[in-house]
Amino acid sequence: MILSTDAAGSSPPPQSPLLIKTYKDMIEQFDWLLLEALKEEIDPNNQQELLWTISAYIYETVPNNKILVQQFIGCLLRQIVSKSATAWKEPVILTSFRVLTDLASIYSKLYIDETNIVKNVEKDIPHELVTRLCKFFEISCNMQCAVSAPADILIVECIDCMKSWCLASNWILFDRPCFQLVLSVIDKTLGEQKADYFPPTEKIKEATSSLFTALLNQHGHSLSDSGPSNLSALPTESDLLESQKLNAKNISCFVFNNTLISVIRHNRGPHNKITDTLVLRDMTGKYVWNTTLNFTPAVGVNSNHSNTAHAVTSTTNNNNNTNNFNNVSTTITKYDTVETSKPDYLEELPKNLDQEILSRYNAAVKEVQARVKDETEWVAQNGGGSYPEQKRPNDPPLDLAYDTTPSRLLLSHLGFLSLDNKPNFLLLQNDVLKPFNFSQNFTKIDATNERETFSAGVVFIPKHSSSLSADQILALDSASSDFYDFISNLGWGVDLATHKGYTGTPPNFALDANLCSVAPYYSDLNLEIIFQVSTLIKDLSSRKKFLGSNKVLITWMDEFMSMDKLAGTEAQASVKYNIVISPLPRTGDLFLVKILKFESPKYVFGPIIDEMIVGKRVLPELVRMTAINMSKALTEDKGRPMTFRKFLISDFKNKHRVDAISLAKFYSSQFNLTDKTSS
Repeated sequence: MILSTDAAGSSPPPQSPLLIKTYKDMIEQFDWLLLEALKEEIDPNNQQELLWTISAYIYETVPNNKILVQQFIGCLLRQIVSKSATAWKEPVILTSFRVLTDLASIYSKLYIDETNIVKNVEKDIPHELVTRLCKFFEISCNMQCAVSAPADILIVECIDCMKSWCLASNWILFDRPCFQLVLSVIDKTLGEQKADYFPPTEKIKEATSSLFTALLNQHGHSLSDSGPSNLSALPTESDLLESQKLNAKNISCFVFNNTLISVIRHNRGPHNKITDTLVLRDMTGKYVWNTTLNFTPAVGVNSNHSNTAHAVTSTTNNNNNTNNFNNVSTTITKYDTVETSKPDYLEELPKNLDQEILSRYNAAVKEVQARVKDETEWVAQNGGGSYPEQKRPNDPPLDLAYDTTPSRLLLSHLGFLSLDNKPNFLLLQNDVLKPFNFSQNFTKIDATNERETFSAGVVFIPKHSSSLSADQILALDSASSDFYDFISNLGWGVDLATHKGYTGTPPNFALDANLCSVAPYYSDLNLEIIFQVSTLIKDLSSRKKFLGSNKVLITWMDEFMSMDKLAGTEAQASVKYNIVISPLPRTGDLFLVKILKFESPKYVFGPIIDEMIVGKRVLPELVRMTAINMSKALTEDKGRPMTFRKFLISDFKNKHRVDAISLAKFYSSQFNLTDKTSS
């Protein structure tokens, strides 16, 4: 990668402190030149282009140039929190945050091994970075440090950068002080208003909420079985009911604060085993949890608690008897009769009595003997001397028609049915016999993505195409191997017949298997992007429609030619930015990238800037990152997807919740009550 003419500047580079003898010396010299240029440059536009240039150069040279990564990040952090007269201006600081956000992915590649463990020596990089970002928040938002409220876009980018680095591996779990600093920022923004801090704007609250939910929902959470194309659970209530052969009367729907809760009651298992499925929807997505009520340790699980009944059962080996204690007497050793030489006092006693007392004594003995004889005969006539068999109590009665017990127990054990939560835990139905229409009402929420979504068009222009019209170029069904190598590394190819992630803006500009069998796609925890490639879409009219709907276009020119040849391939007014790639003659693996802009951006974006020369190895990744940053610049005035989901859920709650319901009716709805008396 070579500096563009704009970023390099016209003045000669500073003298090298090293004598260049080896290739390594040359790399060190070039690293030094870049950082010195960053220190000396004072024009904000040049500073931004230089920041992106260094960022692209880092991608080109990793993993063999870790020192530059550390030095570059350190230089940016010092400038961000600087209060000196030479401190960077707002646009440059904003670009710095965006560059640092992108570099979080570099950190993951450089310092994380196969076990996802960060080496101790490398934990200083994210620690220092996140600590400085927290300091920037402090000096910008604290009234004692700042004379006026900060521009919210700076704080938003600062918090977004913080989020990217907090999610870059598990380093923060081993850095309690830094984690506490991040939580402090969250508290100052989303907690009670602090008297000595400027009130946060709605955009700052949205960014902080995104950071908070990311820590709770994404840290340590690997991508789903369906891959990164989908972070939310795929099954709907209808799917779950059908798989268990249940119907709508096996489900109850509620709302708790801003979380929608569907509880599916499964049929009782062996021994009346209770199982529920929870479907949860909030602003971060949709999640499905399976729950089972357990009272004993699972098979194979050791227990430290003794269980006498289990021990006796194993010794008696009486599997056909409902009472496992019946034969236990055979295992108990009887007490032996103890012989003694002591005199029998009862026999000696009468010898010492006078005649009157002796007669009364003999009468009492006869009375006792007669009573014993009567009792013995009664016992013999009424079952002998054995105890009656002890049986377990009967199981409680079930709601056999519509068993509401599983959901009621689960919600009660979670505390949702407590009187304290009654104001916040609301019904979306008030009668178990009239289920909530979940299949219809949840459709719009489930169709709303929880991540940012983008699309970009990709056009191929072959060699010797000077005589071809724009329609003839778009009609090409094949391309060069270099082009296919490029698009295969923009993301990964997804089969649109089975792909569950983003494919374009529905309903008119979303690719499907009828139009395109495969397409390059990329996603991470924050975004999704689909590349709509001209040679992969089946017919000319569809190609023109889809490419014309994209505001960001990537044009691959198979030979170096004038930009005039692009006329007509940009699909007219909708395209705002065109990334034009063409191979440099006689260089092999180097490509010239031109950035055509059809509107003036507020800030410089990258990592590729106009007329940059990029190596083949990093070209697809840098083009993808540039296309994403262009798309973000075009949509920065729009709210975040999670904020839109939160609005939809709040609106949904206000429309469908059952507010005007008495306490008696609310709790009655948790039982299958009937007015009919069983016979």
